[in-house]
Parts: sequence; structure tokens; C-alpha cells
Amino acid sequence: MTEHGEGPNALGRWRHLTLLISILLLFIASPFVAPLHHGPTILSIVAAIVLLSATYAVSTRKHLVGIAPILSLATIMTNFLLVAVPSYWILVVSHSTIVVLIAFFAITILVYVVRSGRITADKTYAAICSLSADRIRLDLCLRPS
Repeated sequence: MTEHGEGPNALGRWRHLTLLISILLLFIASPFVAPLHHGPTILSIVAAIVLLSATYAVSTRKHLVGIAPILSLATIMTNFLLVAVPSYWILVVSHSTIVVLIAFFAITILVYVVRSGRITADKTYAAICSLSADRIRLDLCLRPS
């Protein structure tokens, strides 16, 4: 297996497809699930799946393996604090960690896409994921609080 999972029998070649499917699930489920009584909880679970998928997507890049879980954990902790002890500053910190995390994943995946080499299905999935992550980040930055 090569560094980016492009070997002939590499399971890693589908890592960005896994992320793309989880992002699409989040996009599709959000309008229907959010109004439900337990909607925010369900969406948080789906968002955690997206975080796990994104961490898996960047896991083959050795120097980034430690950064993704740390940023993900910071995001989860600030979201928990926001639910447990709601305040304006926790809201600002929570949104900031989410924006930093999404930007990290988007940039990391985009760097993988624009590197030289063959254009594979995984690179195509990665490009779509990067654009989707950038769209999410933009929505979070422009959302009124």
C-alpha cells in the first residue's frame, strides 16, 4: 500500500468515499431530523460519524494523525460545555473550534487532491469532500448567532 492507499488491494482507497457518504448523510438528514424532539442528538451522532470519517481520511498522512483527534476532541468538549453551561463565550469558542477543525480537514484533503499523481476515484471523492467541508465552514461563519 502506498502512502495514500493507492495500492492495488488497498482498503484506504475508499477513505474519502466514506467521508463523502457521511457528509451527504448529514446534509440529507438535517432538514428532516432537526425539528424532531431528539433531532439535535441524532445530528450530533451523525456529526461524530463525519468527524471519525474525516479522521480516517487523513489517517495515512503520518504527520497529521495526531492533530485530527486533538482538534476533534476539542470540538466535542466545547460542544458539550455549550450544552452543559450555555454562555456567549462558550458559544464563540465552540464555533471557533468547529471552524478550525473543518478548515483543517478541508485544507488537508485539498492538499492531497492537488498533489501530483494519477487522478483516481479517491481523489475525486476527496475534492468533493473538500468543497463540502469548505461550504460547511462558510455556512458556520455566516450563520447569525
